Amino acid sequence: MLARLRSTEPVHDAAYFRRALKIPRPGPEYLMAEKASREASANLRSLTERRESLKVERTVENPGKNRIPDATYRAMHADLEAQLTAAQVTEREALAEWNSRKAAYHDHVRATLAADIDGLGALICNHLDQV
Repeated sequence: MLARLRSTEPVHDAAYFRRALKIPRPGPEYLMAEKASREASANLRSLTERRESLKVERTVENPGKNRIPDATYRAMHADLEAQLTAAQVTEREALAEWNSRKAAYHDHVRATLAADIDGLGALICNHLDQV
């Protein structure tokens, strides 16, 4: 049996690189927008899966389970479609909000890193002038 080889290089997470590069943490608005977007996407996915399972349940013959009556199926399907439409709007709005927060955060990080790079360049030039 072959032995598993472990990488000798350490595995770093985002927090390590954030500290090493002095990248600012995202603000609470960004985190809330990200969470809202993920929840809206999960809700939309859940409703879509419910609709698809309802369609399959309607078409598959199962001797152990009664078929859904036509009127009940139409009412459930119409209700799911209304919920899906509302969930799509919510998901679209949450994603747009998160994208705007993400763009603002990326601009802030770019400005911070540019200032750090300029400062480092000045320190290097100062050190070279002294040598």
